[in-house]
Amino acid sequence: VVADANRFSQIVGNLLSNSSKFTEKGYIRTVVTSEPCAPHLADLGFDGVLQVTVEDTGCGIPEYEHHKLFKFFTQIQADRPNKGLSTGLGLVLSRDIAQALNGDLVLLDSVPGKGTRL
Repeated sequence: VVADANRFSQIVGNLLSNSSKFTEKGYIRTVVTSEPCAPHLADLGFDGVLQVTVEDTGCGIPEYEHHKLFKFFTQIQADRPNKGLSTGLGLVLSRDIAQALNGDLVLLDSVPGKGTRL
């Protein structure tokens, strides 16, 4: 993997920090996978794709609030622990950094009472 190690660590650290704020019991899991990239990316000199997934069994986010995750200074209003600890900046900045590194940060799924995967 060729990437800015500091920025990559910043993204993963932010995801883990968010998970720890909103997970009171259960687990926080980080899964790292790699696979060959699509042919059109191979033509650009990329060898493969690295995917980092952070999954937790925290409070989850209601579907009607999913669109708020990547907007500056926007907080989820649903009832959740440590609600006041969020500034509404971390995920937005992490996504911007991921995109600057030719990647992305997306919400894979989130279910209230079950957890979140980013």
